[in-house]
Amino acid sequence: MSRQITGYVIELSNLEIEIKRLSSQLKKLRVRKKDIEEKVSEYLTKTGKPGVKYKGKTIVLKKKEKRIRKKEKERINDGSRILKEYGIHNADNVIKEVMEALKGEKEESLSLQYNKI
Repeated sequence: MSRQITGYVIELSNLEIEIKRLSSQLKKLRVRKKDIEEKVSEYLTKTGKPGVKYKGKTIVLKKKEKRIRKKEKERINDGSRILKEYGIHNADNVIKEVMEALKGEKEESLSLQYNKI
C-alpha cells in the first residue's frame, strides 16, 4: 500500500507541473489570438469590407453587445437603490439576503493541500 501512495504522490506532482505548463502555454496562445483578432478587425474596419474568405473559411466582422460584469459591491448598491425606488424600507438587508440566496448552499468537502517541506 505504501508504494502505491508514493506512486500517486509522484503522479500528482507530475500532473500539477504539467497543468501549470499547459496553463501558461494557453495564456500565451489566448493573448496571441486576441492580438490577431484585433489586427483582422482593424483591417476589416479600415477597408470597409464585411469579411474575408480563406481556404473554405469566412471571418466576418459583427457588432455585438457585451455586458461588463459589476463588482459585488456595485451589484448590492444598485439592487438596494432599485428596491428603495419600489418602496422597500430595509432594502440593504433585503438585497444582502437575496444575494446570499443566489449563491447556493455551502457544501463541505475534502481537498488535498500541497506544501513544500
